Amino acid sequence: MEKCTPKDQLGQVELIVPLHERYLTIPRLALGDVFDKAGLDICDIAGYKVALTEACRNLIYFSYRHLEPPRLRVAFSTGPDRIIVLCIVEGECFCEERVKTHPALHRQEAVQDLDLLVVSSLVDHLRTGLRLLKGHCLAFVELTKFLQEPHQSTKEP
Repeated sequence: MEKCTPKDQLGQVELIVPLHERYLTIPRLALGDVFDKAGLDICDIAGYKVALTEACRNLIYFSYRHLEPPRLRVAFSTGPDRIIVLCIVEGECFCEERVKTHPALHRQEAVQDLDLLVVSSLVDHLRTGLRLLKGHCLAFVELTKFLQEPHQSTKEP
């Protein structure tokens, strides 16, 4: 009996939660379920839960300093070789001059932003970004988990 859905059939899940740390339990539970269905072990799940929490906290902190966003969006996209977790905040900028570059998101001052350093040590691939267009700002953190296929025997008959 198969424990879960095949990796290539998992698809996409998107959550929209209020922009407050007390709601981060919801995406953490969703991440655990998505990773479990992909057949990942408890160590990977725990590490990515910590990484997701820190990535979301970074975006929440950024939002309260620079944006008027109503929510946090977390999307899980699964494929045969990877799971991508995309965390996004977007909204109207109330301090456009200061938001042109977010040092933490662009890693210009990574030493001062230890939470993203922790995140990068826990995930296979980390990508961050910031887009600013006519007073509207979108900041994101993307976490990628590469899925390993079992090694096949190379013995010749």
